[in-house]
Amino acid sequence: MIKLSNRDELKCISFITLSQYKAGNLLLYAKKTLPFDIELTSKISEEISKKIIQTITNNPNIKNIKNIINELNYHKIFTIKNAKDEIINFYVIIGCSYSEDESFISFSSVGNLNDNYKNIIIEINEKYKPNDFLENDSYLNFILKSALLHEMAHVADIDLKEIYEDINKNIYYNQKIELRALLIQIIHELTSQFKNNEEIKKNKLEDILKNSENYQIAEEYLNEESKKYILQVLYNHFYNPKENKENDKK
Repeated sequence: MIKLSNRDELKCISFITLSQYKAGNLLLYAKKTLPFDIELTSKISEEISKKIIQTITNNPNIKNIKNIINELNYHKIFTIKNAKDEIINFYVIIGCSYSEDESFISFSSVGNLNDNYKNIIIEINEKYKPNDFLENDSYLNFILKSALLHEMAHVADIDLKEIYEDINKNIYYNQKIELRALLIQIIHELTSQFKNNEEIKKNKLEDILKNSENYQIAEEYLNEESKKYILQVLYNHFYNPKENKENDKK
């Protein structure tokens, strides 16, 4: 599990990207600075993790996490601005399913509920028992926040009619939308493990990436262009922030 540290995080994350990408029949929109409400993400993850822990504590006779999640019955609506500065309404829904992955979250996705609302679904891993969550509540909050960062990045980044995820992983991970969402997760992981940018800059970027669980999962599927893109964005973000600001002006 990932070691946590307390620090303030950035309210927006800058990317040097082109204005549009097209992957199959998926139209992906972006801008040089992807607006992102890190405070809202933290609020949602903390609320969900606290409610899960509270539901477990209040129901000691329930020994299955799926029954805990059913008892919790979490679904709530929020709003965020997308990359076109439009207000987007989205639901966050917590479910439960089984996975052999060594993570408290088995699955997460984002889609369109209708023309006016999107929905983010996060499923808790039924592999684990309620006590596992009680004993690792900080990790639960961390992993929920990571999943929300990824899915809320999709909500802020593009306006999709449908998202296709059941495709070859070599294609899936190299989509620009997935790379941008992955980058937000990587930055979240690294800023949670180091005190500040100066601590990060003491190390080579390639070595720093070994501290990102999400990058390690994706690495084998990333092509060389995607790896260079990730390195370039992270270099500008952590090692050369002045260059990042100049790119945002262009």
